[in-house]
Amino acid sequence: MQRVHFCVNGATVPESRGKLGEGSNVEISVRRHPKVGKRSETAYRNRAWARGMYRPEIVAPSTAHPALDKAAALFGMTIRRVPVREDDRVHAAAVKRAIGPHTCMIVASAPNHITGTVDPIEKLSEVAQRFGVPLHVDCTLGGFLLPFMEYCDYSIPTFDFRLPGVTSIAIDLHRYGQAPRSCSVLMYRDQSMMRHQCFCNSDWAGGVYATPTLAGGRDGGAVATAWATLLGKGRDGYINSCHRVVETTRRLADLLSDIDGITLRGAADLCIVAFETSLGDIYVLVDFMTTKGWHVDPLLSPEAARVPVTLRMCEEGVLEAFVEDVIEGLRYLSENPTKTTKTSAFYHMLQTVADRMLVDELSLIRLQAHYSIPPPLDRDHRGLRALSVDGRKMSMLTSTEVSKPSAEKI
Repeated sequence: MQRVHFCVNGATVPESRGKLGEGSNVEISVRRHPKVGKRSETAYRNRAWARGMYRPEIVAPSTAHPALDKAAALFGMTIRRVPVREDDRVHAAAVKRAIGPHTCMIVASAPNHITGTVDPIEKLSEVAQRFGVPLHVDCTLGGFLLPFMEYCDYSIPTFDFRLPGVTSIAIDLHRYGQAPRSCSVLMYRDQSMMRHQCFCNSDWAGGVYATPTLAGGRDGGAVATAWATLLGKGRDGYINSCHRVVETTRRLADLLSDIDGITLRGAADLCIVAFETSLGDIYVLVDFMTTKGWHVDPLLSPEAARVPVTLRMCEEGVLEAFVEDVIEGLRYLSENPTKTTKTSAFYHMLQTVADRMLVDELSLIRLQAHYSIPPPLDRDHRGLRALSVDGRKMSMLTSTEVSKPSAEKI
């Protein structure tokens, strides 16, 4: 509860309520529609059902986190993706046109996970108020940057509960909060909204079962470590980290924009710099930077790359070394215009496949292969036996290999 209070104080509304969760994917699912038992209805889906919306819809930018699609697919909801502008910010007018009679919530990113651009939350708040639709701010990436930017004298748009249309905010503690993974905070404007999220079953033979989250329990060690991290860093520590990350992000954006052949994507508002190049295959450059030891992520649409700025990049000389490697990589592209790498082949294949269901099927096959256990070799009758992994290894040995050692060896 102390971690919730720590975050709620940064959201500027003392009446706010919140709870601790297990990560952005679970947070997004819980906020909208976890289905547990026959009477489970939480947060915005519960609110929608109470108002007679039995086919609730989510309106979100095309750059919003894909955990939204996961939640919608798992629990039978519909998500309406709204295209973004050239600057990667969603247009409030487009969101307004997407709202229908079954819209149960609007989602805004602060910032998005693609180019690090913050959506126009002030305008979206006005739209939400006008149509009476809750507005959720996905601040899982910037939750420990945006609240402290004002202390660093950065001019930022209002994104929190000071806007009357904002009804909930999600923050991940394990990102720039530097806490262990599986810890996040979901805050509501008031307790009435949080009530929709909770689940209770008083018909169970074991007694009353009530839980505020999709997961009934959580790792106490991770919770305690997160609280210790918040206490250890403190407000001053997060202000210092915020200043270093944002300053490094904007400096990196300036350095990359000065390189011939590099074009920035998005606005680099907080902690991500995305760019594309006209000098060759951007995915070959991504693999080149990986061989140099850098973490650069490929983007599918458009063909670009993104650089998440961490505190490690804020250290002296690291940023300059990164830019030097980018310049070297561009020279490599010019000298090898037909070069193809694994990342390049894979992403170009994704762009040429018209049927996205095929791509989904291939991805599922890969996941199944990753978590599968190979069957034992069919040796006589032993191929029909159900063995553990260790037992399967022993069954592959001959009788002489598993015989007892001789007395001389003992």
